[in-house]
Amino acid sequence: MKRMDFEELIELGGFKEAMRNLQEEDNCITTYEILKDFAIETIKEDNIHLASHILKALEEADSNNNRWGEWSDYFYYDYSSGTITSPKMLSTIDDVAEHIGFDKE
Repeated sequence: MKRMDFEELIELGGFKEAMRNLQEEDNCITTYEILKDFAIETIKEDNIHLASHILKALEEADSNNNRWGEWSDYFYYDYSSGTITSPKMLSTIDDVAEHIGFDKE
């Protein structure tokens, strides 16, 4: 998706609607609820290290929310990467550009 198209979606339906559309194109876009459920499942599988890794990222996102007042239900995380990467909250266009990138204009 091009940045201009993403910006148009924000204007038409808001950031969450734009993220829903982008999520259909990128399988590394996930939500807070899905990440939380994933952490719970990893605990049930006795993979405490991975669960802790995910929960720390969610805690950090919540902590940053308290400082900057920005919160989003959307995150960038490649579930196949385990603890190699951490979930990154996507709350602005710049977050999307940094962690996912846009198609060339």
